[in-house]
Amino acid sequence: MALALMQGISSGSGPLPTHSPGQNVQFVQLFLGITSLPIMSVAILFEEWQTVEQRLRQSRSELNENYDRIRDLAGRLIQAQEDERKRIARELHDDISQQISLLILGLDELSTAHDSDTQAGLLELKYSALELQETVRKLSYQLHSSTLRYLGIAKGLAGLCEMIAQQHHVEITLEASRLEEVSDEVSLCMFRVVQEALNNAIRHGAAKKIAVSLVQSDRTLRLKISDSGIGFNPAVASAGLGLISMRERLHMVGGSLKVTSSPNHGTSVEAVVEWKRGSSMSNFAADD
Repeated sequence: MALALMQGISSGSGPLPTHSPGQNVQFVQLFLGITSLPIMSVAILFEEWQTVEQRLRQSRSELNENYDRIRDLAGRLIQAQEDERKRIARELHDDISQQISLLILGLDELSTAHDSDTQAGLLELKYSALELQETVRKLSYQLHSSTLRYLGIAKGLAGLCEMIAQQHHVEITLEASRLEEVSDEVSLCMFRVVQEALNNAIRHGAAKKIAVSLVQSDRTLRLKISDSGIGFNPAVASAGLGLISMRERLHMVGGSLKVTSSPNHGTSVEAVVEWKRGSSMSNFAADD
């Protein structure tokens, strides 16, 4: 536009033919001054926008890097936790349980060598030792299930549900049959999710009836734990360590977690792991 105006002035034609050359030059200068202000403003805004966008990209990149570090750290912590669970479980089984067994044998021998009152006292001590032995066995099972490792996820969940039902006097039904080719990694993940969900349902939900279902298809392994407890608001309780632990465990095996609950309407926990039949998976708990 400026070039067209200047060409018109020099040739004596164009939109300013009636004014003197001096007036036309002043008009062009005024026109350029007025039109340059919004153009400069737009240029400044565009430059600032580019700067802000660059900073946002950098911040997003740093955030993603920090997120990946946290994910990696969470995985390492869970792995370290499992290693420590297995170590403590072995100590309980191989050391403390054996010592209790020797104590029970010693009490049996002493019970035949004293009067009736002493025998009654020794018998009571023997029963206490037997109860302690059973408590240690259950604790060892909760820390690390040998049934899960050697007999599979279905048997492992059956033993877990039976033990928790007896301990807390609740009704737990389990549907987990015809499960094939489930890796140690996925089996342990599902076992821990069920363990955490059952503890939450009893401890926080005051549930008396709980249903556990583990169904396998060609592409997915779907776990569902439903209870009849008091429920909760997921938006308020979503920051609980139990839910975070379950989500991180499932993330490590490529799975997802969905929690549905509302006050006085119970809670439903669903975990899904996608997989293909015959695919290879790493052994998460393969050591001895």
